[in-house]
Amino acid sequence: MGTGALKVYEDENQKVAIDRVMITDLFVDANDSINGEPRQLYQLKLVDRAILITRNPESTKLLESCDNSFPDTSPDTGRTIADQIMVVEGWKLPSGPDKKDGRHTIACVNGLIADEVWEKEEFPFVFMNYSDPFLGFFGQGIATRLFGTQLTLNRILYTIARAITLVGVPRVFLDMRSKTPSAHNNNEIGVIVKYDGTFNKPSYEVAPCNAPELYAERDKLITYGFQQEGVSTMQATSTKPMGLDSGEAQRVYDDISTDRQFTVSKQYSQLYIQLAYKITDVAMDIAKRDGKYQTIYPNKDGTKEIDLPAMKFLKDPFVIQCFDESSLPRDPAGRTATIIEWIQSGMVTLKEGRRLMHSPMDLEQNERLNNASEERIFKYLDAIVEDGKYTPPDAFLDLQLAQELVVQYYNLYVASKLEEKKAQMLRDWFTQVQALMQAALPPPMPALPAPANPTATPVSNLLPNTNQPPAAA
Repeated sequence: MGTGALKVYEDENQKVAIDRVMITDLFVDANDSINGEPRQLYQLKLVDRAILITRNPESTKLLESCDNSFPDTSPDTGRTIADQIMVVEGWKLPSGPDKKDGRHTIACVNGLIADEVWEKEEFPFVFMNYSDPFLGFFGQGIATRLFGTQLTLNRILYTIARAITLVGVPRVFLDMRSKTPSAHNNNEIGVIVKYDGTFNKPSYEVAPCNAPELYAERDKLITYGFQQEGVSTMQATSTKPMGLDSGEAQRVYDDISTDRQFTVSKQYSQLYIQLAYKITDVAMDIAKRDGKYQTIYPNKDGTKEIDLPAMKFLKDPFVIQCFDESSLPRDPAGRTATIIEWIQSGMVTLKEGRRLMHSPMDLEQNERLNNASEERIFKYLDAIVEDGKYTPPDAFLDLQLAQELVVQYYNLYVASKLEEKKAQMLRDWFTQVQALMQAALPPPMPALPAPANPTATPVSNLLPNTNQPPAAA
């Protein structure tokens, strides 16, 4: 449809919720949104009557007397047991940062359900356009951009189908003089058809339906549609060229393939950044009102529960950025080839390469055992930096790797203004690792005894001795 929308709001459980909203349910004024930045926005939605009464008990009488609503006016729409009401939710942005003229209202056909001041400078939606319009708010999708091409293609396909229906059927030609019964032309197996040999036997023919140029034009239009949107037929079918197995080849192919979709890719990343800001904003509003907001998020060690008011850094200005999850190819063969190249070039060690491999299930247990010592080190150091929890090292760790990693952690986080208490924990951890490495060294070899002074060669008058001094004359 050209525009995607996600709505961020507080649900009935006082938690942040996200809904996908059909763009056909959103309405803006054409003049108000001519430059793409409307000041008012409306959403239509069918909501169950009981849910509305539960969330708005003060409007019970108003909601109970409201007539049922349906998605459209077709006869089959009324054949339902659902008790739904059409609700209109509207937002008007304030005219300035400190102004109180913004409004947020919810209404049905019987009247107003809720009305409150809207102080935020944005709507509670995150939008993404496939292609930004020249004028207006809603974007253009592939169907709109290829509308002209599709019309021409439809005409050609209709002509081909019509010609095949009229002409593309087998026909039997009988010589009228042969007097061959027409009943002999049936679907029976092994039918014997008798004909007068003086004349030609019956012939079965299929006339050519369309000119070859018609099929060539059809294929040309389909190829043009892919080229216009910068998508290859291989990408559309999730296939890769034959022989494209090395990591370098896949990287080059991905770079070439994604150049045309760079703008869409940037918008996709920006969508997640805007979504993160709005989620944080709604969660902070709940925390300010209720004094608490707890949530659970998954990490490499399982799950962790956090308390939003306790996260002091949210009170300071912060910036959210979006990065690729991995620079490695997703294809197992390409991923393996890339990691092997890194190991051979010395960019990563063999142990680090194993951690990056993400081996299949048949090798997972072996890889987990090989990386167990490194994972323990990361867990202890992350606990110090994130929670201030100190776990001393022991002799079962890879002490040489532990020494390298604690130095890297210290240099990284001290430069990021790590608390002095946590920095001291890293220094103590480093000292203990050095002590364990020193204790693991073998005892020094005992010193060899010093050689004794050499004795003089004995001199005897009975035996000739070359070292004997000559006799006096």
